[in-house]
Amino acid sequence: MNYVRALPDGAVPVVQTPNPIDVSPWPGRSSLGDYTQTMREAAAELDVVLIDHHAHGTSVAGRYPPPSSATDSTPTTAAIS
Repeated sequence: MNYVRALPDGAVPVVQTPNPIDVSPWPGRSSLGDYTQTMREAAAELDVVLIDHHAHGTSVAGRYPPPSSATDSTPTTAAIS
């Protein structure tokens, strides 16, 4: 991260979590949630912008189309912390 921050013109490091996937066909990928949590923790520790596609994609608001049980189907932007 320090390398990116040291680049000229004020470069800003950004970390993006992967989109959630259906792991049922690939049981070996079931730790994706743990991996994304580690990314969140690292971004917080390093004070880096995080675009959390995984959290957004697994939230009710992020599902497309929204489940019929959702009370608010208003599109939302990705979770950014």
